[in-house]
Amino acid sequence: MNGKVVAGALLSMVFSIATADARRLDIDTGDLVKVRTRIGYFVTRAWVTEGIRPGVLGFRPGFAARGFSIPALVPSQMMSRFGLAVGKQLQVQIDGVGVTATVVGVADHFPTLYPEFGDFIVLDRDPLLIALAFGRHQSPWANEIWVKTAPRGADAAVRSLQAAPGVIQVLDQRVIAAASAHAPQQLGLESNLLLGFVAAIGLALLAFAFHFLMLARGRLSEYAVLEANGMSPPHVRRSLVWEELIVVGFCTVCGAALGALAAIVLLPALQLGAGVLDIVPATIVTFDPVRLVEALVLVAAGALLAGPALAFVAERPRVMSELRALG
Repeated sequence: MNGKVVAGALLSMVFSIATADARRLDIDTGDLVKVRTRIGYFVTRAWVTEGIRPGVLGFRPGFAARGFSIPALVPSQMMSRFGLAVGKQLQVQIDGVGVTATVVGVADHFPTLYPEFGDFIVLDRDPLLIALAFGRHQSPWANEIWVKTAPRGADAAVRSLQAAPGVIQVLDQRVIAAASAHAPQQLGLESNLLLGFVAAIGLALLAFAFHFLMLARGRLSEYAVLEANGMSPPHVRRSLVWEELIVVGFCTVCGAALGALAAIVLLPALQLGAGVLDIVPATIVTFDPVRLVEALVLVAAGALLAGPALAFVAERPRVMSELRALG
């Protein structure tokens, strides 16, 4: 290979050096430095950063200081609005430093703690920082690390991260979730859902009670004939109870299946608006088995008690009157 080509490639390769080492060696970002190894030395440019341990040098070969393209992920709405497509390039200005990015994929949502207002671009961090360093951009860039711990190791992990050097802030999802659970908007939403659930359960139980009462009254003549033929009144009541149990069980199973199907099909399609915050991330329907069983038991028990309660309040049927009406 031509010697000038090798020299140009080495000059386009950036090495990272910790701030403490750079301060000790009087090196600034962008300075030409000589790096000596066991097989020789080469001259390249330095990039001073807090993202590397003191005493360690990092190299990123293969990226030119200028003229290379940074891989980028772009939302689909932004791509359609600006006429972008996978493989196309775009120019990005970051605090006066221009970089070239190539769209390599689509990302409508990127997990981060920053709000997603408007358009956003996800860029490869390392080549972006290299381009910014050669553009004399000296502003620090925040880095996030997402840690998933074992159920019983969360507290130890939080303490370890808080004690780690260079860590500015540690956000605990449990604390954020607890704060969100007591937020006025969350409490208002839960209150509305609870009132709606109670009202729906009350109307359903009342409808079932009236339906069962009317059904029993419609078959009163049959029960009168059975009692006239020697069937005891307790036996007739037991047959009514078994009939009510079968109807309640069938309705509970069918209602739970239809409700689950409606939730899976309809809830993801319901949105409060057309903005990114309303549709991203997509609605995911989950079922809490304990809550589901509690709701089914409550509905079944309420239905079993509603029928006898309404029958107790209503006027008692007269068996002899029904027999006389039959002739």
